[in-house]
Amino acid sequence: MAIDEKPDDSLLGRESERRVLDDLLDAARAGISGVIVLVGEAGVGKTRLLDYAAAESSSYATVIRISGVQAESSLSFAALHRLALPAIGALPRVPAPQQQALGVALGQSPGPPPDRFLVGLGLLSLLALHARERPLLVCVDDAQWLDIESRAVLAFVARRIQADSMGLLFAVRSDDGMPADLAGLPVLEVGGLDEQSAGALLQLVVSCEVPAPTALQIVTATHGNPLAILDLANELTAQQLAGAALLPEPIPLGQHLEEHYLRRVRALPDDVQRWLLVAAAEPSGDLVRITAASESLGLDADAGEIAEYERFVVVRPAFGFRHPLVRSAVYGGAVDAERRRVHRALAAVTPERDADLHALHRAAATVGPDESVASELEQAADRAGQRGGFSSRASLLSGSVTFTSDPERRRARIIAAAEAAATAGAARQTLDLLDLLDDRELDRVSRGRVLMARARVQALTGGYRAVTVTPRLLLEAGEAFGRDEPALAREAMVHALESMLTVQWDADGLTLRQIAEAATGLLEPHDVTVGAVLLRGLAAYIHGPYEDAVQPLRAALAMLESEELGPGDHLRFSFLGVVVALGLWDEAALRRVLQRGAEVARAAGALAALDAVLWTRSLVEARLGHLGTAEALLAEVNQLRPAIGFTPELSELYKNASYLGWRGGGLEVRRKIEVARQASDALGFGGAVCIADMGMAVLDLADGRYRQAYERLERLLREPFIQVTDNVLPDIVEAAVRSRRPTEAAEAAEMLRRIATANRSPWALGSLACCDALLADDESAEALYLSAIEWLSQTEARSDRARAHLLYGEWLRRSRRRREARVQIAIAVAHFDDMQAESFAARARRELDAMGRRTKDVAIETTPGLTPQEEAVARLAAAGATNAEIAQTLFISPNTVDYHLRKVFRKLGVSSRRQLARDA
Repeated sequence: MAIDEKPDDSLLGRESERRVLDDLLDAARAGISGVIVLVGEAGVGKTRLLDYAAAESSSYATVIRISGVQAESSLSFAALHRLALPAIGALPRVPAPQQQALGVALGQSPGPPPDRFLVGLGLLSLLALHARERPLLVCVDDAQWLDIESRAVLAFVARRIQADSMGLLFAVRSDDGMPADLAGLPVLEVGGLDEQSAGALLQLVVSCEVPAPTALQIVTATHGNPLAILDLANELTAQQLAGAALLPEPIPLGQHLEEHYLRRVRALPDDVQRWLLVAAAEPSGDLVRITAASESLGLDADAGEIAEYERFVVVRPAFGFRHPLVRSAVYGGAVDAERRRVHRALAAVTPERDADLHALHRAAATVGPDESVASELEQAADRAGQRGGFSSRASLLSGSVTFTSDPERRRARIIAAAEAAATAGAARQTLDLLDLLDDRELDRVSRGRVLMARARVQALTGGYRAVTVTPRLLLEAGEAFGRDEPALAREAMVHALESMLTVQWDADGLTLRQIAEAATGLLEPHDVTVGAVLLRGLAAYIHGPYEDAVQPLRAALAMLESEELGPGDHLRFSFLGVVVALGLWDEAALRRVLQRGAEVARAAGALAALDAVLWTRSLVEARLGHLGTAEALLAEVNQLRPAIGFTPELSELYKNASYLGWRGGGLEVRRKIEVARQASDALGFGGAVCIADMGMAVLDLADGRYRQAYERLERLLREPFIQVTDNVLPDIVEAAVRSRRPTEAAEAAEMLRRIATANRSPWALGSLACCDALLADDESAEALYLSAIEWLSQTEARSDRARAHLLYGEWLRRSRRRREARVQIAIAVAHFDDMQAESFAARARRELDAMGRRTKDVAIETTPGLTPQEEAVARLAAAGATNAEIAQTLFISPNTVDYHLRKVFRKLGVSSRRQLARDA
């Protein structure tokens, strides 16, 4: 029996692995998606398991198979192109933004570089549509060698499929390590065969009886690796198999298995070896191209047939090497000069339509500086960038640097490569490229670009409190650009301000005022772009006095809410828009800015930006007392984050302490907030630390721990941090009054008075009235409490309105007006219960209990048995959204929406959307 004949599967010892695959295939057939990553060393049979899955499902499913190729790994979306091709007929039915993004990534449509998550959504929609007609199985072999962009997109799809009659199988060589973007997906470890099965396989493929001790020695030495057993059986002599001669040392396995293939290749005629090298150097597997290059090299016309006869390659149904180890052995074992000769021949036969591959062949064929090669790689890099392939752009530009002799062009290409690597989030590659530069040789603009690139990856380096350096780098970049490059200077200062808000007081050697002063000095007086107007408003806010900042802040807010503002500006400036609206105490505008930012990010498929906006919205909604809305936003964030690569550890840093504080929950909630605070503090994320302190202060105020609340917030009073300090002034006043710190309470109230008097915001005026009431004597307090309630009733700040009723009721109780106190506190209880603010509801009930009126806790009503995603689907369906609209909102497929709706109907005992809306 020939060793490449497929043995009976029952002898491969794969029963457990096949059962797992069968479960996946059955699920896909039943309309439930599944994903498995097969991980194991070379030769253990991962490809055979893919073969098995494909064969088992071919009668009822469409099978799409692709493999990673090392030589193709720097070609952006190369694997995606091969994967999408069989399903491309469904592209016109994909939602327009996703269709456009996918078309640009595949090089089929013009347009700006798409967000890679939008490309992922496009592929998800395309495959889901394809799977409607027939279940779909996607098999990806050697996923570790896919180009980075394609693998990232596939990993995104793998995390989002749920009910699409689709299965995804990835095979990964453990020798190369698990790719980071596949981490967290379900893994099936594929090991060697057990002793009995390995012995049976050995006996099956040899023509003589192998004694048990010899068989055991072979099985033990190969660790049951099927490929090693098959190849070793072909290599061993009859005497060795019979135990009459020593076995070879070392046994071919892992690296030795590759060396084994290389020895076999070198035993072939020279022309066959060269033909194999041509095939190994051509990643497309185009046999016509391989044949043309071989003919140009004068190789024997029968060389390819001999390689096929010797079972190094297969030609049908598609050309390929018998195993990736054969390909790497052939290519890696050739001398450099021979490789260059082969690549030169391949470049000559590569058509213009494959310009990127032509550039790679030319680069591999060239030694030393060559501007034409460098320019060709640069053009390929530009094409990759236009498709959104920034990892590929960085790699291609890095390659072009190797062939560049002109110092100025070399510097320019290094900087461009570093910027692309930074955009792709490749911190180590970015810093390695920048280390090639001599700062003394850089002009001001180049130096600014270098500083910007360093700043972009600073937080990704993993260094201790690395993020705290980012604002200083960005400030230096802005100063380097100066007025020679106003757009770049403005961008640097906007990012510097944003990063400063992230690190707060922990910024390395820098204050917020320094950034404001630098931004003011760099802006041209006639610059009325949205970035310039925002910077002017925020600089005035930071500098003070507050009275002088109101008009610039209102101008900035008006521009942010202008109908003429483009989607890109909404994405870029939503975060700073929050600072502007909070600075004006305009809670309605604050919610509008964030709502618009979320809509734009959702439409663009900019999931990282959407995550940031939704997270910020959850903080704002919690602060305003819309805890149900905050909870829904957090549920969407938690659904979204695994798809964009958030690890559980990273998610732990971003606990919404404001939401947790208002919801309450005792010691466990405090523990969660404190864990997040410590982790954030260790990394230098001062903004997250500040949010944690504010959340704990809310708990302290609710529990009557006023001294602890004041101590948590005191730094915000002593070292004001613009909108953060402003917004907690009412908490500071209450904590200071109740902990007998009248001077500090009066100081905080005076700060709030200047704000409210200048901006005349109902939210600020109501909060000020409440603070004044806490500080007033008994004759003045009541009118101030009633004024606070009246002002706050005009706002969307439910939490502040409820607290005003509570404080008024507490004052009435102490004034011995118990009946009136009960009314106000009962109103507060109703508000807090409706908000599901358990901690403050408990405080209000304690007040009622103190007056001799016992209360019962009101349970929070939740929909029984629904998962967070089912609740999200049900809520949108009840509001009248179609399946397509729900799918676009939640970033799932319409099939998954339908799947969840069926479960919702069953659990709630309804049969239609109308009933769902009626019962909602």
